[in-house]
Amino acid sequence: MKFIKSFFLLLLLAGLGLTFTACQDDLFGKKTDLGFIDIPDTTPRSVAYVPVLPVIDGGTRKFQEPIHIGPGFDRFFYVVDSVQGIFALDETGRQVGFLPNPDSVFFTSVSQDRTLDLLAVGRKLHKIPGQNRVLSLPVIYRYTLKDTVNEGVSISINQARVVDKMIYPYFLSEDTRVNDPNIEKISFGQVGFISGNRFYVTIKSPDRTPGGFTFENNAVLLCFNPRLETKVNAWTQIQVTTTNGVSSQYFFQPNALVTLLQPPQNFRLPEGNSEDFIVTQSDPNPNIPTRTIWISVSPSTDGPPTYSFKNLVPPANNNRYLYSPFRFKNPQGLAYAGDGRRQLWVLDSDSVYLFSNLGVEGTRPARGTANQDLIPVSFGGKGTSLTQFNKARSICYINNVIWVVDQGNKRILRFKLTTDID
Repeated sequence: MKFIKSFFLLLLLAGLGLTFTACQDDLFGKKTDLGFIDIPDTTPRSVAYVPVLPVIDGGTRKFQEPIHIGPGFDRFFYVVDSVQGIFALDETGRQVGFLPNPDSVFFTSVSQDRTLDLLAVGRKLHKIPGQNRVLSLPVIYRYTLKDTVNEGVSISINQARVVDKMIYPYFLSEDTRVNDPNIEKISFGQVGFISGNRFYVTIKSPDRTPGGFTFENNAVLLCFNPRLETKVNAWTQIQVTTTNGVSSQYFFQPNALVTLLQPPQNFRLPEGNSEDFIVTQSDPNPNIPTRTIWISVSPSTDGPPTYSFKNLVPPANNNRYLYSPFRFKNPQGLAYAGDGRRQLWVLDSDSVYLFSNLGVEGTRPARGTANQDLIPVSFGGKGTSLTQFNKARSICYINNVIWVVDQGNKRILRFKLTTDID
């Protein structure tokens, strides 16, 4: 039976005539030279990603605007549809629950911590107390999936309830910030968890003006308290140590974020980097060469940890590298393997790129192959086929399968490496 499944998938790959191409959309217009963008190789490969069927469209409640997927520690997948709410899917892609958007709230991303709470990030139409105006403000909602009477009993997402929420800027205890004319341009991005259920969250603004130690001016925040209390001392801004000293203005509109603590979390994180995170930058300034950054965290025995740019050294003469200048255009999604593979996926310009833990593109060939050099398996391109996307927005990985949210085609596609097919 395993052989029949493998044979069927390989026939599907051959029959479709799959080509692995990157998105060719212009960056600044039709006459823009895109020669600096590294396009996935289109030559035949001994290892490649193949589609896993069926295509996921939401089931009886069809997707309208799917924009983010978060793998859960409860073995479910949580998908944000910005129009409708949060879908819960099992590993087959079947819908097992649905949580509608609250009144006047529109979610944009979702993550699950190891207590199985969901943190949903979005925006809320909020009436300013004492003023006759309503603003669209960034919010984070915490939902519990535990029964109110029997805390050890899990409930479905259909029964999830809000146990905490944070509305920007009230968690800073500074109500005066709502008078900032640019406040509606500020937004939270994505959440990533580390030990103790502490978490990072990206926050971005189109304002690049240096503002010192301010949360709203493009930063990664760390929440020390699992609860979203409205106390400023529960939050801190990540300050990155550079060759020129410590910088609180290190990021340029940070967006997607992923930590190394990912489900199923069945291996021990490497000593010293259990709090590392990878983040993408969405600033439209074309002169920013590095769009995906790995931040290394070094713990301290008598003070806060040190955050620094992880120096990934590529092999000689290797141009398929995470930090290659202008490698990415506007990366929308990140995924990291929580099963010991220690691989990183970057979703950019409707294409999927796979990197090793050292930042080199590619994956190992089949066991027993004499040449064990990494083989590039990146693929994508704009379209409607089973290996193409239209506004791919999010990616996740679990159990040898990657899931990609294809917003424009209102679907989720899954893929598996040929070397992982039994």
